[in-house]
Amino acid sequence: MPPDAVPLWVGTYPDPAGAPEGVWSVTLDTATGRLGAPVLRARTPVPSFLAATADGRAVLAAGETSPGALTVLAVEPGPDGARLVERDRVGSGGSSPCHLLLHPAGTAVYVANYASGSVAVVPLVADDGGTRVAAGVAQVFEHSGRGPVADRQEGPHAHATLLTPDGSALLALDIGTDEVRRYRVRPDGLLDADGVAARLAPGTGPRHAAWGPGGRLYVVGELDAALHVLEAAGDGLREV
Repeated sequence: MPPDAVPLWVGTYPDPAGAPEGVWSVTLDTATGRLGAPVLRARTPVPSFLAATADGRAVLAAGETSPGALTVLAVEPGPDGARLVERDRVGSGGSSPCHLLLHPAGTAVYVANYASGSVAVVPLVADDGGTRVAAGVAQVFEHSGRGPVADRQEGPHAHATLLTPDGSALLALDIGTDEVRRYRVRPDGLLDADGVAARLAPGTGPRHAAWGPGGRLYVVGELDAALHVLEAAGDGLREV
């Protein structure tokens, strides 16, 4: 592989043109910005979001089906580069999972189930073969509520999660309820529900978020096409 090449994993939705559905690999040439030819590495249903383990030995795929699935793919050497071998497949704890977040210690993965409006926790373990699912879904937290956009906010739709900078809490963004919900993180990676950290204006539709300088949280509103900046206020977050 050229020194400026970065390997990428790519998840896919079903292709109307008939290309195989699954996880592909592709190389990015950072010097030119060009992508190499994609190679299918694993067939798995609707892997719309991927998360790689810190050691690079496994890729987790959210199967955005109903009911949803979580697949653990082991990264193994192959004749034409790394190949993916299915190691585990379990339910996602809901329908249409669209986002995965690995606990920094690798002890759990947090699943945002869009259609069912829930956050699920799946414990993970590591052995000689790499990462695998410990025993299926351990926790499911169902959201409730709705928003004013009738065709998108008829109910809760969890879309993404992220940890606070100190790792003590997990924040879950819900497009359907215009809320950022908070969960306290236990030492083993399991969660305890801890209310709502922020309520955004009706019709915002929070989809993804990232931390910025000064502890500010930048939230993308999918439905209002705006960027919302939040900062700590008391035991929650307020928009600034």
